[in-house]
Amino acid sequence: MDKWSLKPTDHNTIRTRNNQRRHRARVKSRLEDLEKRLEEADARLEAALSTISVLTAELEDLRARGTQTLHRQSLFPRCAGPSPPVPATAPVVIPDTHYEKDPQKVSDPSEPSVLQHNVPVTSISSDPAGQATARTVTPTPDEIIDDDDGSNCNCQTLPPSGPGESTIACTSAFQIVEQQNLSGAVEVAMVRAWLGPGFRRALRPGEACRVETNRLFELLDHITSSS
Repeated sequence: MDKWSLKPTDHNTIRTRNNQRRHRARVKSRLEDLEKRLEEADARLEAALSTISVLTAELEDLRARGTQTLHRQSLFPRCAGPSPPVPATAPVVIPDTHYEKDPQKVSDPSEPSVLQHNVPVTSISSDPAGQATARTVTPTPDEIIDDDDGSNCNCQTLPPSGPGESTIACTSAFQIVEQQNLSGAVEVAMVRAWLGPGFRRALRPGEACRVETNRLFELLDHITSSS
């Protein structure tokens, strides 16, 4: 006797079709989940790139300010005006004596010089009667060593302006160069080398040093052609 079944003849076909349908549904759900996660990752990436752009702009601004500060400190000679007076308690007093009676003494080179401390020195001078008298000697600007903090002015070592020579204050010249050299086409060393021979002494004590206008205009032309 042949075995027969109550299942319809297309049972296997229907089961296969249902399995395929469920498989496609799972694949579709999986793809939708991956696409959603990809969109979220893209959004986070865009936010990160935006933040990086903002931080980069701030960093460039800070670097530009730092560069401008360095330019101000290195382009021109430091002139901060005359040094403040030294208190009256600071002078170094040399004992009252006669030079002609004392043996010659050689100072120790390892000891600090009074000029390095910018302290008035009380020296001895002999009067006609042969008696030693004290007088205070103050170092000239040329003898003062330029300190690291720039408190002393070394503009007095610069040559004075010649007759009919046109000059401009170094501070004003720097501002003009800074405005023209925003792109940094000309380096600080070149600016200083270009203007260096044109630096001149301040017109009055306490004022800023000066620079020849002809050299300044030549430098501005060079900056314009280089940028």
